[in-house]
Amino acid sequence: MYQWHLAFDDQPKMLKLASVAQSRLAGPDGLHLIEPRLLHLTPFIVGFVDEISAETIRRLIGEAEVRPSRVAPIPVTIGRLSP
Repeated sequence: MYQWHLAFDDQPKMLKLASVAQSRLAGPDGLHLIEPRLLHLTPFIVGFVDEISAETIRRLIGEAEVRPSRVAPIPVTIGRLSP
């Protein structure tokens, strides 16, 4: 499956908050918490490998290399999830 991930490895405050949230969630059997270094957001799922042509992938990569520079940064505030 092809998909785009946004990683948070350069966002120490986000990783700290994730760590706090995970410590509160720890305990229930069957709950799998990922390592902070693997924390990511998946904003776009392109499709399955056998459904997307190599040319389409090349085109998508080309657009992904230039489109973000045309969009202003989006401010995001991360804070407490609950009291």
